[in-house]
Amino acid sequence: MSRCVSVISDLKAEKLTHKATDVRMFSPDSEKIFLEFKPVRFTPGKEMQWEDWNCFDSLFVYRTDYERFLTPALEEMFPIEDPDPLGWGTQECFDAMGPNFIGREDWIRFIHALEAKYGTLRNDEKMFMDKVLPILKSYLDISECFCIEGNQ
Repeated sequence: MSRCVSVISDLKAEKLTHKATDVRMFSPDSEKIFLEFKPVRFTPGKEMQWEDWNCFDSLFVYRTDYERFLTPALEEMFPIEDPDPLGWGTQECFDAMGPNFIGREDWIRFIHALEAKYGTLRNDEKMFMDKVLPILKSYLDISECFCIEGNQ
């Protein structure tokens, strides 16, 4: 299921619309807690605004699925450094409410950790990863900085 999300910036007098894609395997449709994975519009030396991490297409993964498939790989990566020198510095642990800003090298480590676990998954679980991994990899073509935030 995909939906469009409109982002309106009062600062720029522009309306940005991006597609948010939901991927569910074991998460029921009634589940409302999610993590959103997204590339960030990042300009070194410029302070990031909310619009910068809400302007590109994003991926929504709901709690049952992210806890089963994604959170273990995320937690292994931390602590990490915020890729923005004007940001928060060292982030000691993953925060499911976020935002968690992740640099390119850490994003690649995250993808590699998911790929490393792929061989241990059952076929139905591989179907989930076959949907998620290409999206996460495609973000590397868009940005050097990424954000994961949730609504928990």
